[in-house]
Amino acid sequence: MGKPILAWTLGALARLPQLTQIVLVTRAEDRDMAREVARQANLPERVRIDFADGGPLRQDSVFNGLKATQADAQLVLIHDRRAPVSGGERIGGRLHTCSRNRRRDTGLQRARHH
Repeated sequence: MGKPILAWTLGALARLPQLTQIVLVTRAEDRDMAREVARQANLPERVRIDFADGGPLRQDSVFNGLKATQADAQLVLIHDRRAPVSGGERIGGRLHTCSRNRRRDTGLQRARHH
């Protein structure tokens, strides 16, 4: 059996040089499986993996994930598991555009920590 889709997605995201943290939002009962898949992704040491609890609604899950991001995060990429990850160059281009223009782009959110 090959690697799970999540492992491929994590690997694609980890190719972004500015990425330092991935927060996986899961149900408590799926946490061990998510840890194992993250391990299979063979992420570089600069990429920290953290976990947050999913909520009853998507907006609750997103909020929990945002609360788990590093305090110095300037840009946050929110990837919905139902949609395939775009190519690394495409994501990198969107991140660059958002960083330069300080605006939101499709699939990207800028988060401020309070």
